[in-house]
Amino acid sequence: MILIKRLLKRIYLCFPAQWRFPFASLVASIYQQQQRALVDQWKTWKCTGITPYKSIQEAGFRCYSQFEEDGIILYLMTMLGIHNGTIVEICCGPGHECMAANLIINHGFKGYLFDGDPLNVAQARSFFAAHKDCLLYKPEIASRWITAENINSLLTEIGCPDEIDFLSLDIDGNDYWIWQAIECIKPKVCC
Repeated sequence: MILIKRLLKRIYLCFPAQWRFPFASLVASIYQQQQRALVDQWKTWKCTGITPYKSIQEAGFRCYSQFEEDGIILYLMTMLGIHNGTIVEICCGPGHECMAANLIINHGFKGYLFDGDPLNVAQARSFFAAHKDCLLYKPEIASRWITAENINSLLTEIGCPDEIDFLSLDIDGNDYWIWQAIECIKPKVCC
């Protein structure tokens, strides 16, 4: 069954991204407009000293994240200020359900994404290629197995700057050791 599933995924990847994600740019455009209005509202509240939410969870909404992290991350980035619009995601999966996707597609962030599965990386490249907003600023996506020993060299090799706005680290069971080993970047926000 696993072999059949992998074979079907490989066949699926042979189709152009525009066929697999036919409405990607249209949906992203709508999300983008709504989110830019929301960001402007949050900035206004920030300038006037208004705290819009009792709990940060109230800022949550979902576009590409698994739960409501997209809204929470955008809210944090708005309130803390965006330095250089750079995001690193370690274990991005196939791209359509990752923490970085919303910031890359709808807010012009430069993304540096990693995943250990070459099939996930191929799907992520295809997913981002289907979005017009990624044509100018394509995310760097690398198929690498991440360890505490190689994380710094991989970040340097892919061209990641020293200071980044956001780091998403989700390696099931190995997050702590990777986090401890990271020395070459200084993220403003981590999750």
